[in-house]
Amino acid sequence: MTSTIENQYGQHPKSDDYISLARYAFADRRYERGSHYLWQATAAALGNLAGQRGCAVGTADERLEFAKLLDSENGNSRYYVRRLMLGEYYLDNAERGVMPGDDPSKYYQLAVDFVDHLREIGGLA
Repeated sequence: MTSTIENQYGQHPKSDDYISLARYAFADRRYERGSHYLWQATAAALGNLAGQRGCAVGTADERLEFAKLLDSENGNSRYYVRRLMLGEYYLDNAERGVMPGDDPSKYYQLAVDFVDHLREIGGLA
């Protein structure tokens, strides 16, 4: 799936661009597309932070290990792991479709807050 921003500028959007695209898609009840963009926002923010630390997050296992590291460093009891799983929920919706009766927009703000937090601790906020 290619976004308008990618077409127009020939580059990948940043996490805040993806969040804007997700908001519009969810408003139009295009849940798979909104889920795609929300996952891209999460992946971009997580990738930036991991890259700063020399960590890889290209696979689900690497993302999970990085989230566990962040929880350990910050004395959290699975905050990062739980929020990563929310991001993975959006990835699953984007790749496999949203289950009938599900409304992923109800978790939108939690996911956006997590992306914003990752951006903040990564120095991008």
